[in-house]
Amino acid sequence: MVMKLSLDNISQRQQVVAIILVAGLLIAGLWYFLLYPQHKNRRALEKRIADMREQLERSNALVGEAELRRRKNLILDKHAELKDEWAEVIESIGSFSDESEEIAAQVDKIDFKMALYDVQQRLNKKAAIAGISIPPELGMVETVGTGDDARTLMMQLRSLEKLVDALLDIDISLLRSVEPLRPIVHGYGEKGQPYLEEYPVHVEFLGDLKNLYDLYHALLNPGNVLTMRRIRIKAASPNNEDLLRVRAILSALVFLEDPSKIELKIKKSQAYVAPMGH
Repeated sequence: MVMKLSLDNISQRQQVVAIILVAGLLIAGLWYFLLYPQHKNRRALEKRIADMREQLERSNALVGEAELRRRKNLILDKHAELKDEWAEVIESIGSFSDESEEIAAQVDKIDFKMALYDVQQRLNKKAAIAGISIPPELGMVETVGTGDDARTLMMQLRSLEKLVDALLDIDISLLRSVEPLRPIVHGYGEKGQPYLEEYPVHVEFLGDLKNLYDLYHALLNPGNVLTMRRIRIKAASPNNEDLLRVRAILSALVFLEDPSKIELKIKKSQAYVAPMGH
């Protein structure tokens, strides 16, 4: 005989208890299948945050916003200081620091030819007044090839002009030869972005020790700096030990880039390794 379940046989109190039990089972199931995984993930995330906080504290990197702002301002101040120092370096050792507009300007071949003629005429006249013999063409000719860059030729001319002017001012005995050499470009970064051009000039002249001393001083004046790449000195004659033959290569420096535009990748420093055997 099959017994049939009827609510009439269950008291009202038993029905309430059954409903409470069923609701409790549903809540427990909901918590276990939905809320418990989220709670577990939250606890794992809290543990990761605590570990990271501990690591930052050990490395003294866990600071507040005010401290971060202070450090940022220090970096900005240091950047501005380095930029000013770079500008002072350019001003002190740049050969054309007072002629930046001319360096940046576009130069045509006709401009170079006219400038070469003016420089040759002026320096030959200056040498004649000083009674110093110099090469009339100063190692440069007005013939410009199709592949020649007019700006490069102009910068070579200006470099040569500065050097010859300095030699005439110190009253050397004789300028035997002067010739601009191929420019040297200095770059930075992986692509070799140019930031500095060097225009070397080879020169040979006769003079005494005082001329050589005066030349060094003359080439250290701001705006007139020429770096000494190579020099060879020997007696010009066995009968005259005071007269020297000087062969030298001097370079004019032309800075091209604003320091704020130069971005260098900072390489990680190598780990220190203590020397073995000590």
